[in-house]
Amino acid sequence: LSIYNKIKFKKEMCLVQMNKCSKCKITLISKS
Repeated sequence: LSIYNKIKFKKEMCLVQMNKCSKCKITLISKS
């Protein structure tokens, strides 16, 4: 995967996870 595709994939995964868990953003921030 290219860097762009990795970022896009992560954003899409985040959107999917946000549908299940409102902590998605907090989790991503803490991991980065």
